[in-house]
Amino acid sequence: MSIHIELRSTDPQATAKFLEEFFNWKIQTWKTDAGEFLVFTDGVEGSAVGGDIELAETLPADPTSVVYFEVPALREGIRKAEELRATIYRPFTLVGGDVRIAIVAAPGGCHLGLWSKVD
Repeated sequence: MSIHIELRSTDPQATAKFLEEFFNWKIQTWKTDAGEFLVFTDGVEGSAVGGDIELAETLPADPTSVVYFEVPALREGIRKAEELRATIYRPFTLVGGDVRIAIVAAPGGCHLGLWSKVD
C-alpha cells in the first residue's frame, strides 16, 4: 500500500525540520511549474509512505483529521517532540486497553498523532 500525506503548515520549513529530526524522514524540495514543494518520505527501503508539506495562511485551532504514527515509546516521543519545539495538543491518553496516544502540533502548527503500546 502507498500512502501520500499532505500536511498543512504556516511554516513549512520549520515543519520539515521537525519531521527530519523527530522521525528521521527525508525531505526534498521539488521545483515544478506550479512552484516549489517540500516533499518527504520515511526513508525506509521498500516503503511507500510520503507526501508533501504545503503552506497554509492559517490553520484551524482543532485539527480536522489526524494521522497517527507509531513511536517506540510514547512518553519518550512526547519528550522528544517538546525538545524539538512541538506543543502538546492532546496529552498522553490510554485508549483501547493497551494503546497509548498523544497529538502534538509541530512547528508551523501541523498536528501529528503519536501512538505506542509502550509508555
